[in-house]
Amino acid sequence: ILYYSYLNQLYSVDELFEVSGPRELPLVEKLSIRVFQGSDQLLLKEFIEHYSVCPIVHEIEIVPNINFDPPRIDSFVFRHTHCRVSVASNTGNSNILPNADFQTESVALIEDRIIIGCAQLAFSLNVWRSSLDSVVGFFPRLVRAKGESLEYLPGFVYVLWNAAYSIMLPKGLIMHQKYMKS
Repeated sequence: ILYYSYLNQLYSVDELFEVSGPRELPLVEKLSIRVFQGSDQLLLKEFIEHYSVCPIVHEIEIVPNINFDPPRIDSFVFRHTHCRVSVASNTGNSNILPNADFQTESVALIEDRIIIGCAQLAFSLNVWRSSLDSVVGFFPRLVRAKGESLEYLPGFVYVLWNAAYSIMLPKGLIMHQKYMKS
């Protein structure tokens, strides 16, 4: 048990163990991540290193920024990973590309500067599974009516004060892959 705790701390791995050793999660219990390449290659490397060790992550797809050269897959260092990493062919500047071909039914859109813990990501995936047509996210915001116009209230504090939210920012959310198809 002490050795497992040491490995868990070292690799941030939360795998399920059976008598015969670690058990690979079935595809229905995993998700795919789509990340939009920002301007900082170091952030993208840290992003890939973090999420590639999460047991629920099946694949990571990088959407290249049209203003920068697409990243080379061999430039990333993988440690203890079972995850597939690919670079999408992008002709636009959008996280939601048509005809996404993911092997999992759940897709997470996460910006490269956002790091969500593997346990929190797994919990969110389980919440999403309770209603597959919903969107589960990490950055809710509130838009409310003010007279005849709408008022955007930036920041999480307004969500807490009002105990409500009306939109979810796409910098960290989980949804069904059918919404990624045109």
